Amino acid sequence: MAWRTLATRTVYETPWVTLAEDEVALPGGQSIRHAVLTLGTGHSVGILPLLATGEIVLVRQYRYVQQGWFWEAPSGAPLPGEDLAEAAQRELREEAGYRAAHLQPLTTFQTSKSVCRETAHLFAASGLVRDPLPRDVTEDMEVAAFPGAEVMRMVERAEIMDAMTVVAVLWALRAGLLPGG
Repeated sequence: MAWRTLATRTVYETPWVTLAEDEVALPGGQSIRHAVLTLGTGHSVGILPLLATGEIVLVRQYRYVQQGWFWEAPSGAPLPGEDLAEAAQRELREEAGYRAAHLQPLTTFQTSKSVCRETAHLFAASGLVRDPLPRDVTEDMEVAAFPGAEVMRMVERAEIMDAMTVVAVLWALRAGLLPGG
């Protein structure tokens, strides 16, 4: 038997996050309160931009919650009604300044299944051409290209710790899109 939602109360809401408190009936007859954190629309996209030279384009931005600057793949949330591939192209253009001729789905995964409602959809982007869009007000970032092998070493040394980036790099390696795959 599945858990059953008896009631939901929104505790906090912004355009980026909604925190709800659900009253839930458990299969054994008890009821509990359960926090549900929904990020954006509940979906996100991550893009691993692959240059024809074999380099990977990463962005370095300040992450307030972690209190530091981090290298990561461009990522973000689809706008309401926006297709995942459209969202990936928009985020790639906003954050890295490129548009992709080809978007290859890599994988889909849940970023934190116990209290967080977010499904990440990862893409490899190729056939890149410069085509920037204005960035969001919170996006103060540096853009740089790194050899694929160096990005893999950055993941191994925990210099890249963003889950979407780590998963995208490993799936790209597995798919043979990076050296050593």
